Amino acid sequence: MKPTVTWVLLADTQSARIVMNTGPGKGFEGVAGKEFKAPPAAEFADIQGRGHSRQGPGRSAMQGADPKVRATEIFAKTIADDLERSATRGAFDRLVLVAGPKMLSALRDALPKPVRDRVLSEVAKDLTKVRLEDLPDHLGEVLAA
Repeated sequence: MKPTVTWVLLADTQSARIVMNTGPGKGFEGVAGKEFKAPPAAEFADIQGRGHSRQGPGRSAMQGADPKVRATEIFAKTIADDLERSATRGAFDRLVLVAGPKMLSALRDALPKPVRDRVLSEVAKDLTKVRLEDLPDHLGEVLAA
């Protein structure tokens, strides 16, 4: 019988990595080529726009999008696209999302249905810096590793 492959996405707004578990007591191992770095937020900064008044010759500045929020959205979309390609190939059966609240929200918004259908659990914690051997201590209730 083929083991159930569970991927765990560990993400924050700056970096992400995917680790894998193949069953109870098996621990975690990194997935090759599944480390991501966010683009600098400065790439998304722009000069505020100006709009014309509906009446008269007045003009006013418009609030621009927060470059940090935009960078997080783009980063989440990049990860979601990669996960969709991997899901289509059958690389994993289940997915656990582990990210800080802001990134977790961005990921939820970005994940396409084929990936959302594989989400086993969500954990609102930033565990990106936790060592592989320490992950079972943090995710024991979510996944028997």
